[in-house]
Amino acid sequence: VTLGDGSRIALNGGTQITLDRDDARYASLDRGEAQFDVVHSPSDPFTLHVSNAKIVDVGTRFNVDRDGRAFSVEVKEGAVRYSSGALDIPLSRGETLHVAPDGKATKGLRDAAAMGGWMQGALQYETADYAAIASDLHRSTGIAVSVDPSLSDRSFTGVIQVGGPAGDVRRRVELLLGVTVR
Repeated sequence: VTLGDGSRIALNGGTQITLDRDDARYASLDRGEAQFDVVHSPSDPFTLHVSNAKIVDVGTRFNVDRDGRAFSVEVKEGAVRYSSGALDIPLSRGETLHVAPDGKATKGLRDAAAMGGWMQGALQYETADYAAIASDLHRSTGIAVSVDPSLSDRSFTGVIQVGGPAGDVRRRVELLLGVTVR
C-alpha cells in the first residue's frame, strides 16, 4: 500500500490495517504483520496505533507483528519511539521490542538484515518456540498450523524458506524442526 505522502506499507497474509483517507500519517495495525517504509517528516511524524500503544516514526523502516494484544516491533533502519501510558521507549536500527498482553515491554536486539524476512520468503529465528513459528507459518503461507502440546518446550534457531509449493514447505519444516507435519 502506498500512502499519499509516499510512505509504503507491505502486508503479510491475514493482516488487517486501518488507514485514514484524510491523514496519510496515521495507521492502525488491527492484526497480523506489516513492514512500514516511512517518509520522514519531523513536523508531521507518522504514527502507528497498535492495541493501546503508539509507535511514532523518527525516520525509518520497521516491522510490526501483532497477535491479539501482544505485539513486537523491529527497527530495520532509522528509529521509532514506542509509547503507552508512562512508557516511552526509543528504538533504533537492530533493536526490537516485545509487548506482552499485560503491557510489559521487553527490549532486545536482532540482526536488522533478518527483519521482515517474510517479504523475501525467509523466516529467521533465534531460539523461537514452536507456537511462534506456527503463527508465522500460518500468516506467511495461509495454511492453518497448530502445534502438538508435547512440543511446547522445543525451540528453533535457523531459517525456514516458505516459498514454493505447500508440500515443499511442509518437507522443509519437518526436516528443520524434526517433526511430522499433517
